[in-house]
Amino acid sequence: MCIRDSHKVIEYYSAGEQPTCQGPLGREIEQINAAPTALAERKALQVLLQQLTQVEHIPLEDIVLLSPVGKERSYFPDGFRLGGFHLNWQLGGSPQRNALTCCSIYAFKGLERAVVILAELDKIQHTAEREQLIYVAFSRAKQHLILLGNVPMTEG
Repeated sequence: MCIRDSHKVIEYYSAGEQPTCQGPLGREIEQINAAPTALAERKALQVLLQQLTQVEHIPLEDIVLLSPVGKERSYFPDGFRLGGFHLNWQLGGSPQRNALTCCSIYAFKGLERAVVILAELDKIQHTAEREQLIYVAFSRAKQHLILLGNVPMTEG
């Protein structure tokens, strides 16, 4: 399965021949307006998790929160509680009850989940590796990519 807006993912691909979608189309990329603050993004994530798990019945183990920064600098620290959910920065092992897996984009390279929530977009640095980082983040979703906030525009 691949996300419906795959052309938005390809915008950030820069290595050789462009990949093509190899499965049925998933959902369109969803963007949730959230101010780039810890409070706003946490509130948006809590509401989103309730929607995904309670209304859409998506198992929490099928969802991952990706950040351009590690747990030490994240708005979403390990063990933090969001209503009935808590955040877990450990990949692998048995899924914990009511725990959302969180990970840096770099550490999640090569992995996938059905639903990827990309947060802390304001922390994406304008570096030479910026487009690669965004491509990796965007291409981890098998069915649904959700952006909390806006991807910063390229400088210049």
